[in-house]
Amino acid sequence: MEQVVNILIADDHLLFAKLLKHELNSEPGFNVVGILDNGPDIIETIERDNVDVLLLDIHLNQSNGIAILEEIRGIHPKLKIIMQTFETGGAIVKKVIELGANGFITKFSDSDDIKKSIHAVLKGETYLCKLSYDNLMTTMNQGIINNSRNSTPSKMNSQMLSYDKISDMGFDDNKQQSSELLSEREKEILKLIVKDKSSKAIADDLSISYRTVETHRRNIFRKLGVRNSLTLMKRIIELDLRFEA
Repeated sequence: MEQVVNILIADDHLLFAKLLKHELNSEPGFNVVGILDNGPDIIETIERDNVDVLLLDIHLNQSNGIAILEEIRGIHPKLKIIMQTFETGGAIVKKVIELGANGFITKFSDSDDIKKSIHAVLKGETYLCKLSYDNLMTTMNQGIINNSRNSTPSKMNSQMLSYDKISDMGFDDNKQQSSELLSEREKEILKLIVKDKSSKAIADDLSISYRTVETHRRNIFRKLGVRNSLTLMKRIIELDLRFEA
């Protein structure tokens, strides 16, 4: 018998939420336990209905979804939380991943993408829709990072950060598989990876072979304890590695 995944939708756009509920309930094994448009009832519902996945809007009636994310994460560290919003800025994506969100999708995503995000976080993955991933990449490339955890999405103050922090970065063994430092060449290649450049483009830029770039890429992933470019971005956020354009 297939295990049922209980999903809670927290969204103040009622028509959107009802349509989404219908779509999700059509997916085998998915069960939407309810729709809420304000913050105070969310934690009670999570505990009462044994919720597995929370789809959380950033803007709710008289509530701030980011503040709710922080509160819930402190109480239910294993709950899968996917932010679902009209907000598309890379700084917002970075902020919620820092605060423990398992995924980020925009309301421009189709229902298949939403379903895919749920399946992904249930497997322990971090899921970003293409738009939010692209915006995060752009934000990090431009060095636009907001470090204040107290600001609301509409009042986020971006600041330029330098790339030099990566030059002397040491790593905590509790956060990754190795405490090795990246070599100068690996730092150089990492910066180009974050700019979403392919291995061939990196090889051309640095006048080295494609095979050499692939070797460096594998070593970077190993040292940072990641498996692919998406988890690499999450790792960079966690370690607060900083880039300039």
